[in-house]
Amino acid sequence: MSKAPSAWAMGGCLIAWCRRSEHEEVSMMTLAYVVLALCVLGGAWAAVYIENLLRAAVALGIGSAALALLFYLLGAPYAGGFELSVGAGLISVLFIVAISLAESMGREQDES
Repeated sequence: MSKAPSAWAMGGCLIAWCRRSEHEEVSMMTLAYVVLALCVLGGAWAAVYIENLLRAAVALGIGSAALALLFYLLGAPYAGGFELSVGAGLISVLFIVAISLAESMGREQDES
């Protein structure tokens, strides 16, 4: 039986993949961990640095969905399901609704 990799092992996957010799094959799970970790980091980076708030909220939802999938692959299906429903679903929808309402209220005040 194989254990799910720890956070240190997952963080070192990219370094180990870059240093591998030509004779070794990269397992699909290692590649999936690295790709999902990069999606999480990319979504977090985009949520912070994108100036358009609506696009930043969507980027936060995408990063949270990637994190939920990473939790599931690491053997924590309940944490993944909770992150998907609350982090990627509920929080993203609330942010998008709040941004839309604030923009419409701002337009009404500008017109009057």
